[in-house]
Amino acid sequence: MLEGKQTRRVKPKFFVTLTEMRCRSLLSSPGILVCRFAIATHESRGTGRNARLARGKHQLRSLRAGLVSTSKAGACSYVIATSPRSGSNLLCEALAQTGIAGKPAELGMKFRGNVPHDEYVRARVRDCTTDNGVSGVKLFWGQLRLRGPEGDPTRNIDGVLERFFLGVKYIQLVRRDRRGQAISLYRALASNEWRRISGVVNPLITGPDPKFDGCAIRHLEDRLGRQEAGWCEFFRRQRITPHVLEYESLINRRSEEVARVLGFIGQDPAAAFAIPEPRLLRQADSKTAEWRRLMDAEDALATGSK
Repeated sequence: MLEGKQTRRVKPKFFVTLTEMRCRSLLSSPGILVCRFAIATHESRGTGRNARLARGKHQLRSLRAGLVSTSKAGACSYVIATSPRSGSNLLCEALAQTGIAGKPAELGMKFRGNVPHDEYVRARVRDCTTDNGVSGVKLFWGQLRLRGPEGDPTRNIDGVLERFFLGVKYIQLVRRDRRGQAISLYRALASNEWRRISGVVNPLITGPDPKFDGCAIRHLEDRLGRQEAGWCEFFRRQRITPHVLEYESLINRRSEEVARVLGFIGQDPAAAFAIPEPRLLRQADSKTAEWRRLMDAEDALATGSK
């Protein structure tokens, strides 16, 4: 150092790096690892030292409060594990309205055409992510067979979930009224009306309500039961404890149930009590009630004849 001159020490920008990495070998080829990782790096760009420190402290508080998620790099934070007509659209709408729980939507892995599965899943997860890095997707059990080549672990459902959603949190959404769920599914499959919004014309509707068919509805009841059992068996095999949410509770105590979900995924439950009223309308009507009465009568008659 020269006499009488001061050297200026250049201080690096304040930064915080949070890294979570979890690797697991999923493919049969040696040396191939599928890694779930998330890296969130934040740098302050203030012009002065005080500004940099202030921003850095704010980022630290955000990290400690769980407001900045380790899923910033595109990893999925949670999966809504369910079956059709379970109230999943209502739950996804409410979570998206909080602004801190991702923008959960149906992944639809079964219908991908020529798009590589890895590329499609990454793109969908990015689409379902909010600014704080939290992302969520909705999965139906029946959509999880990808028909990969022999030896590919994604030919089985456990392989699919481990490959794309290793380490995520699961929210299991169930509907105890299986008959009502089956009637709703039967009508939606025929009309293609999967949601109804007040004052909005749905251009996707392709036909009128179908005629009553008790046998077809009972077939859907059985199929829905198998799908729920599939999720339960998967959780048992993988030793996963999901957050279980019932449709009947969701429609009657929406804010409270959404608050519990937010707490489960590490976000502020208070945000659930600031969301607006749902835009979605219930589609059950007098026809639903009439078909239920017909099916109950048929069941009673069949039981009495044995």
